Amino acid sequence: MSDLGDAAARVGEKITELLDVFDLSFFMSGSLSMSAILLMLPESIPNPVRGDAVSGAVIFGLVLGSYVLGLLCFALGRPLRGVLGLPMWRVIRRALRRQPTESTTESGFVEHEVVLGALRAQCVTPAELERYFSFPPSAAKDPRAVMALYTRMWVHVRSYSSMSASFALLKRYWMLSAAYDGIAIAALVWLLPVWVVFGDTSRIHAHPALLTGLILLATLSCWHRAQAYKRYQIEEIAATVAHWFNLLGKKEFEGGSASAMAEGGSMPDAQQAASSEPLG
Repeated sequence: MSDLGDAAARVGEKITELLDVFDLSFFMSGSLSMSAILLMLPESIPNPVRGDAVSGAVIFGLVLGSYVLGLLCFALGRPLRGVLGLPMWRVIRRALRRQPTESTTESGFVEHEVVLGALRAQCVTPAELERYFSFPPSAAKDPRAVMALYTRMWVHVRSYSSMSASFALLKRYWMLSAAYDGIAIAALVWLLPVWVVFGDTSRIHAHPALLTGLILLATLSCWHRAQAYKRYQIEEIAATVAHWFNLLGKKEFEGGSASAMAEGGSMPDAQQAASSEPLG
């Protein structure tokens, strides 16, 4: 069973590397949006979605356009998740439960509070944060200082080879969260062909209103999953830092061993920018 688990872990790492190199997390939402747009083109225009033959230049343009659309979906999906996605999802869940819920998870996702909560759950002391990250206890009341600490923890994890496995897992969480944010917007784009192309109910076996409901449910589910991976990401980085403090930090930090530093431990541009936002 251990060999099977190791093989599965290696496959997961290869998939992460593939997403890392080709930014497939953006291509997924971009290609989904591009398909919806192509369905609305007039029949006089050659359309690969309908099986029409197209030139190589058109295919290249579609690939490049899908990547750009994927970036736009991500740029829209992440902020809209906090504005629309989670409040609507909480209303639906509370209606189904028929009772109000006041826990931290249900009442909202306040990022700096989640960071502090994860550090407390891992028993990271204010003295350790002040010693290793120059984070004074009084700064815990400032949300911007807490998020600056979170960005510093990202830098810390990617700087030591002893935490390379955790860094790979953190990148995987980031990419999955980004993919779900983008797919949520791509699903909303499909509302256009649902009503423009499929408005004639004789052409399909489902009413557009039913398809609209399914699309909205899929969008909320994607936003919910993106937020879950964001929480996993915060909890993982807090656990990694706590593990480093307890088992590895004193030797590596106080000894100043240059061999502990990872060689070229940098993130792709899109992900590095997202981590400096920090990873909003």
